[in-house]
Amino acid sequence: MSRGLLEKRIRDFTFKQQNVFLKQRCSATGLIFSNENNVIGVKFRSRDEDNDVAVETNEGSTLLFSGNEYEGIEIQNSENGEYTLMADLVVDCMGSKSNVTQWLQAKFEKQITTELLDVDVFYSTQKFLENENTKKPKVAVSFSPVLAHETKGGNIFSLENNTALVTLNSFGEKPPTEKEAFLHFAKNLPSGSRLFSELGDFVETATPLTKPQIYNYTASFWRHFEHENSFPQEGLLCIGDSVATTNPLFNQGLMVAAIEAFLLDQKMRNRSYTGELEFQKLIATIINGVWTSSMASDLARNEFREKYVRKHGKIPLILRLKSWYMGKVFGSLSHPQIAQTILLITAGKANPYSLFYPKMLWIVLTQC
Repeated sequence: MSRGLLEKRIRDFTFKQQNVFLKQRCSATGLIFSNENNVIGVKFRSRDEDNDVAVETNEGSTLLFSGNEYEGIEIQNSENGEYTLMADLVVDCMGSKSNVTQWLQAKFEKQITTELLDVDVFYSTQKFLENENTKKPKVAVSFSPVLAHETKGGNIFSLENNTALVTLNSFGEKPPTEKEAFLHFAKNLPSGSRLFSELGDFVETATPLTKPQIYNYTASFWRHFEHENSFPQEGLLCIGDSVATTNPLFNQGLMVAAIEAFLLDQKMRNRSYTGELEFQKLIATIINGVWTSSMASDLARNEFREKYVRKHGKIPLILRLKSWYMGKVFGSLSHPQIAQTILLITAGKANPYSLFYPKMLWIVLTQC
């Protein structure tokens, strides 16, 4: 399923809810605080020239207004075109480029504790249409350059309507976008096995629907909103990439965000929600396993390890041990139980810490 189709289905489902409204073409500009320094609303600005705010209803209609109240939603317009929307709870799911951190730091005049790991990952994606001559792999093809000596990888993701998304990824250098160079990259992945040569065969025989798009991921971070001294006690939640991001080659970001949203939904439904700070502490326990395994894997690479040492100094012993262990894990993917565990973790069906369970430790340390 393509991301576009997934988002459309989520959008359609969301608008079936009678109490959901969407404000379009707006940019959040700040938070509103009470005298007790709790968050009680948001400030935002319309991106339209006429400065109107578009509210889309679950019936598919769009209402434009410049103030007043619609169905209990009060939006006030100031003279400078900035709107205010009061709220009992503000959820920040704006992603890694969210400005909430800056707003909180400006309000409370202190830094939010943030763990940071500089990396340099490029990936290029292109959509293809299968035709009668397409050499389609019999199984899913996914190869990431997770070993310390590998720099290139690629994936094929089957989508709807006989289409597929091909992703080429690389550490430190941009994958090509020109047709012949893109094909050469796909046909020459480091593994050399038949499965990965099939990725090149697919690119060579399928019909391109889009031009390759290149993305660059430069750093992983974890903003510790769960620390009591860095977060308002009430009114604000941060989830998803607004809190933490990890190397996209490990495919954990969307899975973590979905689990966090599911937990919030469950706690609201069964009325076990005990407050914003407690929820931030809860999702921190989910992030910790993904962050630890991803960071340890990245630090198995010499170039990332050198960046870490230059910026932070000596790598802690426990992290060095985990990094060494993860290097052995990814060097042993031919072992069926290790490969299965990695796939289950990627799919969100196993805890990342399962790689460190006694049985798995025994396999990695004695059989690999």
